[in-house]
Amino acid sequence: MTRPRRKPTTVRRVSRTERWLNLLAFLLDRRYAVTRNQILSEVDDYRADWLGGSHATREAVRRKFERDKEGLRALGIVIAPDAQKVEAEHTDQEVEAYRLRPRDLYLPYLELTAAAGRPRQGYPIPSISLKPDDLAILRRAAERVLALGSSPLGAPAASALRKLSFDLPVQAAGDAEVVLTHPVGAQAEKVFRTLREGWNGGSRCGAATTPSGGMRRRSATSSRTA
Repeated sequence: MTRPRRKPTTVRRVSRTERWLNLLAFLLDRRYAVTRNQILSEVDDYRADWLGGSHATREAVRRKFERDKEGLRALGIVIAPDAQKVEAEHTDQEVEAYRLRPRDLYLPYLELTAAAGRPRQGYPIPSISLKPDDLAILRRAAERVLALGSSPLGAPAASALRKLSFDLPVQAAGDAEVVLTHPVGAQAEKVFRTLREGWNGGSRCGAATTPSGGMRRRSATSSRTA
């Protein structure tokens, strides 16, 4: 009588993003520092090769962990050894341990000065108090940058607006504001440069306008004491 063959056990491989999220969730769930051995023994995509692999395989897992730390550091998330070492399991040796505190991962919670001190549903993170006028200025500035479209600061501006909208009530820009969303031409740049140089130098500046449909000219001067 032949025995049925057992299907080989397959280990599910996870993506790098999923592994990073698993690593962050593992560290945030611990209120104490954990050793590298604990991390590699319990976090998915490290565990199988770390617990059952050869020396070469375990070394590859260690290198993967170091690459993950560098990748997260590039995103602003620093996973560094704690200042105080801990005693390794089943040994008397002290080894490095890691701890990720919520304040080292999450952005500060934004709140209005008038609402300072209200409970924030247990967020273990610091907060930044803003005056209502400051909030309006920040929102308008981010909206203006976002409206430029091709600005390299467009993505950070969008992120800032999401943060403001999540933490604080949405406040629209004033109706009287006019935002220039299109790039100006070379002639306008020349005019602005002349006005800026005059302003910085404290000299008088003259301006001429040509309304549509006519050649009427008017001049305006302004002075500034340097």
